[in-house]
Amino acid sequence: MDFRLASRWREMHHIDLPQPPDAGRVAVGVRGLTVVLGGHAVLSDVDLDIRHGELLALVGPNGAGKSTLLGAVAGDVAHTAGSIQIDGLPLADWGTRELALRRSVLLQRIEIAFPFTVADVVRMGRSPWAGTDGEEDDDREVAAAMERTDIVELATREYPSLSGGERARAALARVLAQDTGILLLDEPTAALDLHHQELVMGVARERAAAGVAVVVVAHDLGMAAAWADRIVVLELGRVVGDGTPRDIFTEALLSRVYQHSVEVLEHPRTGLPLILPRR
Repeated sequence: MDFRLASRWREMHHIDLPQPPDAGRVAVGVRGLTVVLGGHAVLSDVDLDIRHGELLALVGPNGAGKSTLLGAVAGDVAHTAGSIQIDGLPLADWGTRELALRRSVLLQRIEIAFPFTVADVVRMGRSPWAGTDGEEDDDREVAAAMERTDIVELATREYPSLSGGERARAALARVLAQDTGILLLDEPTAALDLHHQELVMGVARERAAAGVAVVVVAHDLGMAAAWADRIVVLELGRVVGDGTPRDIFTEALLSRVYQHSVEVLEHPRTGLPLILPRR
C-alpha cells in the first residue's frame, strides 16, 4: 500500500492498536457470567480472571460448559447475565476489528469449502492488521506460524485436501499469525497424533512465556497437568476447581466431576499428576 494512501486510510479508519502483553496483568475478567441456551443454563454465575503470561486449561466432562465459556469470552456466544472485560473494557465496547487485534480463537471445527491454499488460509489471520503499522510484519508472522506448526511443506496444498490433523495445524497457524495478546484454543489437540499434540501444547506454552494469555479447552487431563500453569474445572456450568494442577487434580474432585473413579499418581521424574481411570 502506498504510504500516503496508508496514512489517509488510518486517518479515516482509526484503530486503537493493542499494547504489548504484560505478564501478570488481567487480560480477561469474567464476573457472574450466565449463559442460557434453549431454556437451559449452560453457564451459571462464573467468575474467572485470565492473565497475560499464563496457560490456563479448562477441563470438565462433556456438557460442562467449557466451549461455551470460551465462546462467550471470544464474543461469539451471547451471555444472559454477568460481565466480560477484555483488557479492562467491557467486551461490547470493542469494535469487531479492534477485538480481532486483541484475541484470536481456534474453534473445534473449521470448514473452508473453497480451494484456498494452506498459505492463503494462514495469511487470513493477518487481515485485522491491514492498513496498520503491523501490516509490515505479515510475511514474517505467516512464515513463523507455518514453521512452528510444521506445515511449511503443505503451503501450496489446497486446504480441503488436507487430513484432519493437517487442517487442525493449519487452523492453528492462522490464529498464531494473527499475533494477539489473548489466544483461545478449543480442543487444539483433538485430531492430532502424539508428536503433534506435544508440538501444539509446546507452542501454547511458548506463547504464554511471551506474555500471551492462553486458554486451552482440554479433555486429556494428563496433558493439561503437564503443560498448564492453572486448571479451571467446570461441572454443570459452574467452576468447581481453580488452581495449579497439583492442587486441583485430586482423586476426590475428579472422581465426582467425571462420575468415574480415578487414581492420581505422581510422575516419578517431574512430580506432576498422572490421572488414570480405575479399571
